[in-house]
Amino acid sequence: MTTRRNLLALLFAAATVMPAAAADPSMWNLVMPDARIMIGMDVTRVVSSPLGQKFLSQLNLESGDFKKFMDSTGFDPRRDLREVLVASTGGATHQGSLVIVRGVFDEAKISALLSVSGQAAAGTHQGVKILSSGKDNGSVGFLSSSMLVGGTLDEVKAAIDRQQSGATLDASIASRIQSSASRYEAWLISTASPSSFTRIPGPNPGNMMRADLFQAVESFSGGLHLSGDIVDLDAEAVTRSEKDASALVDVFKFLVQVVGSNQPPDSPMGKMFDSMKSSVEGRTAKLSFSAPSSEILKLFEAAPRKQAVKVQAVSIRH
Repeated sequence: MTTRRNLLALLFAAATVMPAAAADPSMWNLVMPDARIMIGMDVTRVVSSPLGQKFLSQLNLESGDFKKFMDSTGFDPRRDLREVLVASTGGATHQGSLVIVRGVFDEAKISALLSVSGQAAAGTHQGVKILSSGKDNGSVGFLSSSMLVGGTLDEVKAAIDRQQSGATLDASIASRIQSSASRYEAWLISTASPSSFTRIPGPNPGNMMRADLFQAVESFSGGLHLSGDIVDLDAEAVTRSEKDASALVDVFKFLVQVVGSNQPPDSPMGKMFDSMKSSVEGRTAKLSFSAPSSEILKLFEAAPRKQAVKVQAVSIRH
């Protein structure tokens, strides 16, 4: 698959885009009113962080296909991608999912490249240019030179309608988004229990415990903060009762202890687990982890080495 197809799939696959913090009301007002999961990323802040710089250094964005795409469209994600907001009603398919992207886009160049290559057909809705892939009904709408919206054709049209009518997101949800976006570079908000998204198969005790754990949670949220040399990960869940909140914290402590016991004490992962803090405030269970960026980076540096060892081992055996 070519790089152009990969990027088009990224824009069209509304439920599979990597999340960061959207502090722009013009973005979240496009969200469907029945959305139950929202994920945001402030790409500019993430890219400028030590972790972001490390990720970029590992990407081969100067490879032939991708460089041709950037040259043809004038779009360089390292420079032109600013914010991403993903919203979903929580369905099992891409239906009911929407991706809103803020950045710098040359509509004419992108449309020409994808249309000429046969990867997308052009259309309009209320005067807004839409490119549709024909595969999985995926579409992208050019709301302006600085904002795109992606999803199924119906979802893209509905987002355009909300923009044209001046619709606004529910004030309580908008307030939660604003709070998360101001605190984190990447965040997640769910207004529903994870039990409504996840099917727990089988009658064994382990599955029953997971089912009870999920059903006790009424809503949850989390965020990633890259403050200089420290990476902070926070999560909280609102449960049915104070007892449920305490039980949830106890379960996560147990899981962290089990996983952490398999890590060397001086390893990056071991240090992160050791930093875990937890608390209960009424019906809310809170967890947090912290680790130096340098320690987190070691995890990503170790992965390629492990992969190289595996490749060498396979070569020796053959």
